[in-house]
Amino acid sequence: ESLERELLALKASNLALQEY
Repeated sequence: ESLERELLALKASNLALQEY
C-alpha cells in the first residue's frame, strides 16, 4: 500500500470534482 498512490487518487478525484 503506497501512500503515493493514495495521494494520486486523491488528486485525481479532486480534479474531477473541479471539472464539474
